Amino acid sequence: MRINGRGDHFFAFVEYCTSKWRAGGDSIPFPAITDPETGRWKLLGYLSGRRVFEWSLAYDPQGNDGKGVVTATLNGDTAISTLDEGHKLDGATFNRFGILNVMKIADTGTQVYFDNITVEGQSESFDKDPE
Repeated sequence: MRINGRGDHFFAFVEYCTSKWRAGGDSIPFPAITDPETGRWKLLGYLSGRRVFEWSLAYDPQGNDGKGVVTATLNGDTAISTLDEGHKLDGATFNRFGILNVMKIADTGTQVYFDNITVEGQSESFDKDPE
């Protein structure tokens, strides 16, 4: 999930990249409206600040007629990225959780804190250093 801070709100996107660096993104975005002039999505975004956001990411290799699908939820909203033809065959390894700093002139700085993370049923509250 990519998060872009824009002043008092942020936008979230669902994206993936294969082991051969082929990528895809939102098939169904987080809450958006369609611009009647361009037909493009206009994301509504989320208010920033000291707020708690419940979120999850899930990969279903059998979804999308066996091509694979990534589903993200953010405070009850769902966004979906269906894998493009052949991308699943490139392979992927799901062995990390991380944060990537994407620097763009159009984005403002964002502070993000994570706590109470659960991966495959194992919880971590960060009450102590997880090493």
